[in-house]
Amino acid sequence: MKRTLCLLLCFAMLLACCPSLGEAAVVQEKTAPWTLEEKALPMYIEGFGMVHTGVPVYYANGVNDLPYVDLMEWAILMDLLMMEEGSDNHFYTAELDEKEKQVLLTYKPTASNALISFEESVVLFENYDTFGTVRPDALDIVSLSGFNELTGQQELVARVVDLRNERKGESKVIPLDSYQIPMTFQDGKCLMPLHTVFDLFFCIQRNYVCCCNNEAIFLGGKGMFVQSEDADPMELSELGELYYKAHKTERSAQLALFGFYELCMEMDCFYGLKDSHNIHDFLELMVQTEYYERLLSPDPAVADACLRDFINFYFDDLHSSYNFPSWMTGFETELPEEKNGISARRDTKVSRTYHSALEPFAPDGLPAYQEIGNTAYVTFNGFVANHPSAYYYDLDLSSEDCITDTISLVLYAHHQITRENSPVENVVLDLSLNGGGDADAAVFVISWFLGEAAVANVDTFTGAQVSGTYLADTNLDREFSEEDWLIYRYQLYCLISPYSFSCANLVPWAFKSDGAVTLVGRTSGGGSCLVQSMATAWGTIFQMSGANRLAYVKNGSFYDVDRGVEPDIVLTKLSSFFDREKLTNIINNAY
Repeated sequence: MKRTLCLLLCFAMLLACCPSLGEAAVVQEKTAPWTLEEKALPMYIEGFGMVHTGVPVYYANGVNDLPYVDLMEWAILMDLLMMEEGSDNHFYTAELDEKEKQVLLTYKPTASNALISFEESVVLFENYDTFGTVRPDALDIVSLSGFNELTGQQELVARVVDLRNERKGESKVIPLDSYQIPMTFQDGKCLMPLHTVFDLFFCIQRNYVCCCNNEAIFLGGKGMFVQSEDADPMELSELGELYYKAHKTERSAQLALFGFYELCMEMDCFYGLKDSHNIHDFLELMVQTEYYERLLSPDPAVADACLRDFINFYFDDLHSSYNFPSWMTGFETELPEEKNGISARRDTKVSRTYHSALEPFAPDGLPAYQEIGNTAYVTFNGFVANHPSAYYYDLDLSSEDCITDTISLVLYAHHQITRENSPVENVVLDLSLNGGGDADAAVFVISWFLGEAAVANVDTFTGAQVSGTYLADTNLDREFSEEDWLIYRYQLYCLISPYSFSCANLVPWAFKSDGAVTLVGRTSGGGSCLVQSMATAWGTIFQMSGANRLAYVKNGSFYDVDRGVEPDIVLTKLSSFFDREKLTNIINNAY
């Protein structure tokens, strides 16, 4: 009740400040018949790999930039798109109760339900974590299956089922009426905004974005519109050319209002750092900070620039960022100079400082694997897992040419460290310039050092929590034993700095909680949430710290890792991070 009153007060304040929006808010009354225009759009999924023609969308009351879908038609469509070739398996089913004006959506693989009431304007998830998930375990952060279906063999990663500790989340009610989300039950159609439907029932679970430029629907990863996210300058992909060619310079008042409230709803549900930021709800926050004024602008470029500043300056959590402009703004449109927060500016300074300290010792970068006397150094600046499990079993581990990602580097390093007559007594994992990356690679590294890699995850939306334990096969014998792990044979160290972020923060936290690895350097940079890709209703693409928040378990309790982990041995001079001869002496003489 308190939350509802707060939302209503904020809504009243918005209408008082922007009276024209009050007219937009009541254009599509639930009780009044809508005048509908149907249009069939193509849907592009993950690039041109799949195209579905003739997706029915609806426009209401002459508003031509706010598309709706019929839930019953949507469920049939998604079931067709996801159906495995030659299989009769169904993924989504929908049951309509015309008398109660509600739809029961069922995700068949997990038998999980979502009830949508058009009378009450609410969505009820009995278990959101299992609805629409593409993994057998919704909170499992590792995507590698650990099993080769062709050979029937385990490979690379094993899950220790007996050590899994799980607590299911609570059922969730999303009050769409509190967010002014327009929806209607009319002429046998169950109409909700396309953006709301895809976000709640499909995209969040797959880390996809859904964008519609009123000429086509685009469904895929956040980088689907560019050839490479790392290129500078970035160039549009074929899909991007299609998306941005429908350039439009103004949003309707209805789209602006809906997009604003939809954004608040998405962030209320799925932003993982609400508690840390002392955010009760985003509508209240937008009013308090006055970001709402620009977010409601009819000019999409103004709204995009505002969203970018809000993410970069207010969130300021480094996992969250503005990615690509709306199709309405246009890809080439220059926005005002961006505004960065304290953490972002600090991270830039840290990066510059540490790279400057590296320059005298390794101007071309440190080697991925290096032995200094009795100490082996393993260095990489991002966690990457590029290949399916079976790929790694064909590598020639006697040659550095096999190194193409983090997992292959670990396999090569393990082969070198454990070779006959190896001088190695100490192994140092250098994460001092590592900004994070792939959770699969991070878990593989943890198990390489410790054997049992225990990784915990908390869903801040539902309250679900799980601690999973994984084992790595680093000698590629398809067994999981002490021969794969370093903990029982070597002195283990991990080099960390304020630059060590995300997975490069998770890994030393796992080492710290285990107690078998000595942390060297300075306090790591933090970063606890998995990245969630998002899109606004007007088509802007961004990412934020999602609801899946990594943790470590100690004495049975789940602890947040966002503040970073402190080292056991502090390096006061930056040169000590990269002067490997000196660092080897420090390690050998530490105790």
